[in-house]
Amino acid sequence: MRFDRPGVVRVFCEIHSHMNAFILVFTHRFFGVTDPDGRYQIDGVPPGTYTLVAWVEGTVRDSRSITVTPDSRVVEADFPLR
Repeated sequence: MRFDRPGVVRVFCEIHSHMNAFILVFTHRFFGVTDPDGRYQIDGVPPGTYTLVAWVEGTVRDSRSITVTPDSRVVEADFPLR
């Protein structure tokens, strides 16, 4: 199946109600998935100001504006999620 519109696609199992998934479709290639310790990294982001969003199990939990400058090596943004 081709996902050609951005957004969240919910996938459900017709037999097992506890089996489901989310597919996030973006119009860009800049995203990250946390590791087991909750850390993430998004590489190759060009300079500019962006909205960084923490998304957990179907809900935006937090968002903030970040700026990447031409001389930025690392931009850190922590999201305390529970």
